Amino acid sequence: MRITIPAPDAYLFTTTYRVVINDINYGGHLGNDKYLTIAQEARIRFYEWLGFSEKNLGEEHIGTIMANSVVNYKAEAFHGDQLTIQIGVAVVGRSSFDLIYRISRDEQTIANILTTIVAFHLKEKNVKSIPQKFLQKLQTITS
Repeated sequence: MRITIPAPDAYLFTTTYRVVINDINYGGHLGNDKYLTIAQEARIRFYEWLGFSEKNLGEEHIGTIMANSVVNYKAEAFHGDQLTIQIGVAVVGRSSFDLIYRISRDEQTIANILTTIVAFHLKEKNVKSIPQKFLQKLQTITS
C-alpha cells in the first residue's frame, strides 16, 4: 500500500540543492537514501530562517528528533541537477509537527516527503511540549 502525502496549505520556505556525485547510486541516479539527507539540510535551513535550530527550538535543551518519515518518489534526479526544496507545515500537536517537502527540478516533482518532528529534551532524553516561541513563529508565518 502506498502512503499518499497530502500537500500542505502553503509552502512557507524554499531552498535549493545541487546533486553531487556522492548522492548518485549504482543505478546512475539520486540514491533513495539521499532524499532524507536533502530534507534534513532543507529543514536545518528552514529552522535557521525561523531563528531556531535542530538543537534549540527556543527553549534551552529543547531540540528535535524525527519520529516518522515517508518518501514518495516521483522521478529520477541526476548528478548536477539543481533541485528546489519547498517546505510546508502540516499537523501541529502538543509535542510534534509534520513537515511536508516538495523536491522538484524545473517544476517537475522529483519526490514528496513527510517528516514528523518531535520536540525533545536533549539532556533528559524525553519528549517535551513544543516551545511557545517556536509555535508563535510558526503561527506568524502561516497566518
